[in-house]
Amino acid sequence: NALGIILRTFKEFSDRHIALLSASAERRLARTLTSLGATSGRILPAGVEIDITNRDLGSLADVGLYTVSRQLRHWARHGHLVKHRQRILVRRPEALLGA
Repeated sequence: NALGIILRTFKEFSDRHIALLSASAERRLARTLTSLGATSGRILPAGVEIDITNRDLGSLADVGLYTVSRQLRHWARHGHLVKHRQRILVRRPEALLGA
């Protein structure tokens, strides 16, 4: 069990490091949102709801708080998501990944 935990942790760390070097901030944010939606989101008729703050989302995606706020506003203006206090309703996850 310990070896499995260590290997999963190492894989997650290396994936994040590779993404940090090769993907844009918007792409990392989109991947983080879709991954969170798939693992811990609640499926609703309007989309997938994720309970997370901008600060936590930025930390997971390795981007700054200003970048998170700016990109979420951009996606909200285009109707891809709806931002509420500490909640994000992703309406069109495929549109986020197309960014």
